Amino acid sequence: MSQIRRRIKSLLYILLISFTNCAKLDNSLILGAENVAETAGAEVQRGIMGEWGDPYDMRLIPIHSMLLPDGCVLGYGTSATGKQRADLYYEIWDVGKGTHEEARMLLEHSTKADMFCSTLNMDISTGNILIFGGDLRDDGKNLGSDNVLELNYQTHEIQHHAVGKMNYQRWYATSINLPNGEILIVGGKAQDKTYIAIPEVWSATNGFRALVDAEIPAIAGSTRKHWWYPHVYVSSRGAIFMIMPHGSNADIYHLEVEGEGTIKKIGETPFKTHVLDPSIMYRPDKVLFLDQNGRLWTFDMSGNPLVFRKNKKIGQPRTNGFFSLLPDGRVAITGGCNTTANLGNELSGANYSIQIWNPDTDKVFDGGNQQNPRLYHSTSLTLPDGTVVSAGGGAPGPVRNLNGQLYRPDYLFNENNKEAVRPVITRCPKNISTNQVFTIRVGSASQVERITASKSGASSHARNCDARWVELDFEVLDKVKIRVTVKNENVMIPGLWTINTLDKNGIPSKGCLLGVNTAKLEI
Repeated sequence: MSQIRRRIKSLLYILLISFTNCAKLDNSLILGAENVAETAGAEVQRGIMGEWGDPYDMRLIPIHSMLLPDGCVLGYGTSATGKQRADLYYEIWDVGKGTHEEARMLLEHSTKADMFCSTLNMDISTGNILIFGGDLRDDGKNLGSDNVLELNYQTHEIQHHAVGKMNYQRWYATSINLPNGEILIVGGKAQDKTYIAIPEVWSATNGFRALVDAEIPAIAGSTRKHWWYPHVYVSSRGAIFMIMPHGSNADIYHLEVEGEGTIKKIGETPFKTHVLDPSIMYRPDKVLFLDQNGRLWTFDMSGNPLVFRKNKKIGQPRTNGFFSLLPDGRVAITGGCNTTANLGNELSGANYSIQIWNPDTDKVFDGGNQQNPRLYHSTSLTLPDGTVVSAGGGAPGPVRNLNGQLYRPDYLFNENNKEAVRPVITRCPKNISTNQVFTIRVGSASQVERITASKSGASSHARNCDARWVELDFEVLDKVKIRVTVKNENVMIPGLWTINTLDKNGIPSKGCLLGVNTAKLEI
């Protein structure tokens, strides 16, 4: 039903534009037609394409962004003036208070450890956020750090983590939560400019363990930039796949993390990418990539052999762009640049549009332009209310974007292009366990057509390897109660998730935050 409604709205928009063009052939109708088109067209456009809000100021450039269990958003990476240096600032945005200045707190920590170009994940044993590595910024040089910091999500204070430092210094590393609750960290560069080919695993009970028998060949034996935020994903079988991020025919590895680890090359990518081209897991076992020709590719890791599929061409490359998962399972594509020159940080090649890709149809539509370019060091996140925040960019850059902008997708508007009446979740648990069931209360169970779950992960440098989306089975118990079945821990990786209900028109509820296999969260 939701697909039919979108097609009808698209036809209406085409008819409107056709009418306007015809009317301009008659000078006597020009003024009236333009006025009608400006008013009606804006409403139709809003209903078909969604709507960008006005830009809002931020306290810094959010090179890194992450949704916290209390519903706030953590952002950090630059000084309070947007400069690339070792000022130890971070921003906490209370999303529920809006986008105005009072909703944002600029905080400073005293760890003397810079977090610039680090990587971060939730510690499921506490709900707090661990920040691994970063850049010491000594005399402007990029020097990797082995520091581990901890953000307390309840007090919003940052301290050195009690477990101590990593085995290796890492600048530009990737980290992901694993099904067993551990965190895997791969890639990065050390202070002596060596590339870190040895992965390591962190656990709440044992600290760090180096996987010395799983040295990554593409990083150890190459000067190419495979150490820059490697793509790493977990399949529904619990297998870990690592895809190297640079060039043509990049290596794909299967990584085992038990003991001291093992690694095996199992294939190569059939396309060319830059290290700052995006990827995301949009369905269990399926990862979306964007190549240097502006074409989408899907990678299916469910079987043997692995399968790559050539998908829609979206018009141009988007180096430094982002993929964000919407509650209805579509993927929003924001930011980026059509060239890799200067790290894809060229203002003349900036892509201002948001494009929405539908995995079920392989169709893409344009949702309109945001006001500012989002190039190197920008971020994007989907918020629990179903909006998408696109923010930052700069340090260095052609512009210094201490600002963000919210996009409201088409599903937030009805067939009359007005604010949609959304389904409502009235009660939801704070914590759930995998392979179990839980109960939610809703405004009207008869309105619920689908229930979906999204793990928002952490956004930085065109990556969000911890994000994923699943559709959940459910059973209606009565007029307001629904029993929901949780997937296994390989599919619903432990961490912070958002649950949304959707009605027959594809309109999502505001999301409910809950912890999957985590300590009790104070949400």
